[in-house]
Amino acid sequence: MTRVKVLLLSCIMAATWIGKEIGGRDGQWVIVVTEDRIDVNGPGEEDYKGTFTLNTNVSPHQVNLAITECSEDKYVGTTALGIYKLEGDKLTMAATEPGTTIRPALFDRSGDARVFVCTRQ
Repeated sequence: MTRVKVLLLSCIMAATWIGKEIGGRDGQWVIVVTEDRIDVNGPGEEDYKGTFTLNTNVSPHQVNLAITECSEDKYVGTTALGIYKLEGDKLTMAATEPGTTIRPALFDRSGDARVFVCTRQ
């Protein structure tokens, strides 16, 4: 993917996204994306911060989330592998536990994936 395409996609993704985890804990998730940085705040004290890279050359599109700060110390320095789709102001993302080497293939909870559906604010 060209650097221009990466920058354009990062600009499109740059926003505050609010939503929920499908089949997960009740409560609101807030995901703030700025350029290549991501800040994820979940219900309770579940928080993740880091950087991300995107791969739009495959379907579904892939995201790698490199965790630099987290409410769970064991995840700092690991990467969560995921997939995403962006439909207008709706972002759907499925990701596995940080540090695992398996990427979800579908937008469902199979294979221990967590699925989030958020709306751009």
